[in-house]
Amino acid sequence: MTKQNSKKPKKSKKAVKRVEKHKFPKIYRIITEKWFWPLVLSFLVLIAIAFSGLTLYETYQEKQEIMQKREKIIGEIKYWEDISIKYKGYRDAYYKLATLQYQIEEKDKALENLEKVLNIDPNFEPGLRLKQTIENN
Repeated sequence: MTKQNSKKPKKSKKAVKRVEKHKFPKIYRIITEKWFWPLVLSFLVLIAIAFSGLTLYETYQEKQEIMQKREKIIGEIKYWEDISIKYKGYRDAYYKLATLQYQIEEKDKALENLEKVLNIDPNFEPGLRLKQTIENN
């Protein structure tokens, strides 16, 4: 073999252009890359963490609001307890205490105060309704 025969024949510029047109594009297939799926999984985990953080923050805010309302109700209970001590037969003070205690789920104390209300005025409609509500729950 001669040196010329061992070399590949040179292609003309037109032939090279035709072959390049028929090749696949040089864009990588991202999905088949080794790093793609771990990256997608990491991204989804980050989204889940962000969503959980947002939910946790909203729950924390709700808890703070509930605690503030509870503290306000406890302050009102102390006020009405002082009134009920000062004015022993004051039906509305005992009724207000019962409603406030029911709101913070102190049902036993609420029923005690409702008994005092109904001893003072056995026909007091709001007291009878509240007693029935507490007993049904």
